[in-house]
Amino acid sequence: AHLEGMELKHMGQQLMGQYPIHFHLAGDVDERGGYNPPTYIRDLSIHHTFSRCVTV
Repeated sequence: AHLEGMELKHMGQQLMGQYPIHFHLAGDVDERGGYNPPTYIRDLSIHHTFSRCVTV
């Protein structure tokens, strides 16, 4: 995934593991895993969420 220049509002849920951006057990997300360019999250506006914002 390549996420850039986005606004995330009212995302996620108030339950364990329901985060707006969640890369759990995703494995290799870089060149080693075949992603070129590697997975990135940058220049995001994350606000008014129901749980944590980014989980890696």
